[in-house]
Order: sequence, then C-alpha cells, then structure tokens
Amino acid sequence: MEKASMVLRYEPESVSPVLVYMWHVKGVFRERMELQHFPFDVQELSVVISSDLPLEFVDLMEDPNYDSSVNLGALQESEEWVNYRHIEFVHDVMKREMESSNKHPVLVASAHAKRKLGSYFWNVGIIVFLILALTFTLLSIDPMINDRLAIIMTLFLTAVAFKLVVRSSLPSISYLTYLIKRLKRAKNRKDHKDSVDASLNADDDDTA
Repeated sequence: MEKASMVLRYEPESVSPVLVYMWHVKGVFRERMELQHFPFDVQELSVVISSDLPLEFVDLMEDPNYDSSVNLGALQESEEWVNYRHIEFVHDVMKREMESSNKHPVLVASAHAKRKLGSYFWNVGIIVFLILALTFTLLSIDPMINDRLAIIMTLFLTAVAFKLVVRSSLPSISYLTYLIKRLKRAKNRKDHKDSVDASLNADDDDTA
C-alpha cells in the first residue's frame, strides 16, 4: 500500500454522511494470457479484491460516483496493445478452505486490451503471401527444364526456414495459436503443390 486517505462525503440517498477510506496501491500485477486466437486475441486484465470478513459484515461494490479507468502506459509492452475504455465489475462470493459456512465477498474488476496487428501483418502475413505467390510462377517454367525441381526445393526450404524463425518469436505454449495454424495450412498447401509439380516432372521424364 502506497498511501491511504479518508474523505467525508454526503450522498443524496443517505441521511448521514459517508466516510470513504481510499487506498492507493502500487505493485506489479501479472495476468495469465489466453493465446488461442493470437495475434487476434483480446486479453482480460482482472484485479480480484476480497475481504477476510464474512459477507454478513461487509460487502464489496464499485463506487458509482467515480469513473474507473486503466492506464495502459503502465503495461510493460504498452505499445503492442489497444485499451478498451470500459471497466466491468463482477460480484462473487467464496469460501475459505478451513471454513464451511462463512462466505466472503469478492469483487472482480476487469479491463480488456486488444493486441495491435500491424507488426504481425507486415512481418509475417505479407511474407507468407509472397512465398505462396511465388509457387504459382512454376507454371510458367517448362516442365522439361531440370531447374524446375531445384526451384521447388528452394521455395520449400524457404517456407520451412521462415516458419522456424517466426516460431522462435512467438510465445512458448503447449497449444497451437491461430497464427501457427495459418502457417501450417500455408506450408501444407505449398507442400501439396510442390509434390504435384514434382510428380508431373517425373511423368514428363518417363514420357521422354
């Protein structure tokens, strides 16, 4: 806790004044991200507030007189995210492990941030599109030329090398992200086209 302050406030619905006790907390907060839709993901950043007192004595709720906001500049990688302005509050209860009857109040404040796509579009999407577009240039090469197979292998090794480079810069997770799935589909399409072209070259050589 960085500092605390108290304010005596008069509310229209209340006959007596309300004493507001405010805490200013400074710390490092971590959020486990869900990257199934990376890089088109929207992350939910949540702060969970609870009380040791049971629900019968205290209730946690948001203050309707103050607008909640998020300072996106406080994030370590703030240049990669776009902040949504709305803040969601969810009320919940929980039970302690050693207690069976008492319920404790829980207030969850959630904000949402969307990842910027510009870097991945220009550095990954455009390059993959160009590699796939180059495979169609093989249709203009005479099947009787031996260099056609060399060009096929060059494009195949280029796609494999680019996939390894992109994979090294992505988060290390145990499941496939949307970007990895797209790269695998693009590589599978290219492998299929290369195999068809190679078989056509072999047929032409047998015919000759």
